[in-house]
Amino acid sequence: TSYELINKRNPNLQLLEPFGCPCEIMITKEQVSKFGEKSHEVYFLDYSVDSPNKHAFDKRTGTIKECYE
Repeated sequence: TSYELINKRNPNLQLLEPFGCPCEIMITKEQVSKFGEKSHEVYFLDYSVDSPNKHAFDKRTGTIKECYE
């Protein structure tokens, strides 16, 4: 691949996730209650072009969120 030609090593494919796979997104401290849930399920869409983050679809709110690794 072109990655192997430029970096002279094989790419790490374990970090890739398939489209639509379920992921967990953490709820921020401002939004979480003491006994409430700390995360909720979202679905992976794609990788961000300008950062190492991921885009995920939140079915509960119907929005696309950026997930941090």
